[in-house]
Amino acid sequence: MALVSDTLETALRQVLRTKPREVSVAARGLAEAYRTYTLTAQAGAALPLFLGTEVQGLETLLKNAMRAESGTAVAAAQAWGSGISSFWLSSVAPVVFSDGVNVGPVPAVPGVPALVSALTALFSNGRVSEVAAARGLAQALDAATRTIVVLLQPSNVLTPVI
Repeated sequence: MALVSDTLETALRQVLRTKPREVSVAARGLAEAYRTYTLTAQAGAALPLFLGTEVQGLETLLKNAMRAESGTAVAAAQAWGSGISSFWLSSVAPVVFSDGVNVGPVPAVPGVPALVSALTALFSNGRVSEVAAARGLAQALDAATRTIVVLLQPSNVLTPVI
């Protein structure tokens, strides 16, 4: 099964609809929504092997952005960009994909600049409904995630994530 952006949108909408009062609860919910969405990622026939630590970096960056006094659209968008990079390229270990024969890490997340740009525009749009916010966020995250490629070894083939 490949990535399903509707699943991400639904999960994001649920978090936004509940309007968590605590920043940590909101950040955790948003990070978990993204993590759940990535569970169906594929690079060819290869599937991601998650360590379980990927969501922590994303959650921390989102929490810090939400607590920042500046609270600007740019800061929030950059937090998402840094968080998505952290998710896939964790300092512990990058996410690895395997098809049982070939194995390879995620070497980069080239869609992060476009993600930051799209989210800056979305977050600068004033007050939008939870539905519109979830849809825009899901579309931007899905587009960025689909720019990831995996270098599968021993075949040395760059394989896009779908």
